[in-house]
Amino acid sequence: MTNDDTPSRRPPSPWRGRLLLLALAAGFAAPLIGAWWLLDHLQHGGRLWGTVNHGRLVTPPRALEAFELTAADGSPVGAADLRGHWTLLWAVPSPCTQDCLATLHLLQQVWLALGREAPRVRRWLLLEGPPEPAVSAWLERQPGSRAVLDPEGRLRGPLAEAGGGKPVIGIVDPLGNLMEVFDPAADPRGLLQDLRRLLKASKIG
Repeated sequence: MTNDDTPSRRPPSPWRGRLLLLALAAGFAAPLIGAWWLLDHLQHGGRLWGTVNHGRLVTPPRALEAFELTAADGSPVGAADLRGHWTLLWAVPSPCTQDCLATLHLLQQVWLALGREAPRVRRWLLLEGPPEPAVSAWLERQPGSRAVLDPEGRLRGPLAEAGGGKPVIGIVDPLGNLMEVFDPAADPRGLLQDLRRLLKASKIG
């Protein structure tokens, strides 16, 4: 067989490379588009998956602006620490009475009930000063939780405003927006259901 009889290979199509790049770009963009849709949907009073929300939606969601705080362990805390995951905020009163301890227990039970989704959610306790012994003991038993010193109310203030002056648990999305608040005296199953819907709707965080 001569060289002229050898089947010639077709050069690779440029469209194949372009399609591959488009597929990769779509894969990276999908989570961000989903987060944008969820935020825009809630900004316009939308409900989660066509259901009634158990908490109170913050409309429009409030961006927690740049802040520089300190954790109880001395490490710096800023707005960037809220990004990339979901966060539950709770302003711990001083002194931390029985109701306060009950809320800490609620946060623990809801977080555990999330199961394999629990690592996507962090818990921040907002404190006016150093944590009390009972709060410190709780923190030592809770992975993914953090005590943040907020004496000037940089985070406690927006949380209180969203709750109408009442103590509330805040839900912050992976973009750093306070999007929902929940009454700690209400049935904790409502908070759990809302969190599950948010985690299901968002592929980031």
